[in-house]
Amino acid sequence: MVNIGYCMTHAFGTRYDISEAMVWFGRAGIEGSTIGKAMVFRLERLMKQSATELVLGLDKRTYVNWMVSVARQGSKKYRDN
Repeated sequence: MVNIGYCMTHAFGTRYDISEAMVWFGRAGIEGSTIGKAMVFRLERLMKQSATELVLGLDKRTYVNWMVSVARQGSKKYRDN
């Protein structure tokens, strides 16, 4: 699902569609992908619209949990080096 989102954001083999990419990254995030979650936050800043409005099934509580998991993953990346 993350790869489909990347294809949508880079128009690789498909049309350029940020809102559709947000859907695919959101699905990946719901399935547990940290990369999908992080991409939802990046696209949220790009689109200047709340991810909770754009990703089906993403409520405020889940949004906060995603933020914590992405922050922890990022700190692990820098701590391991």
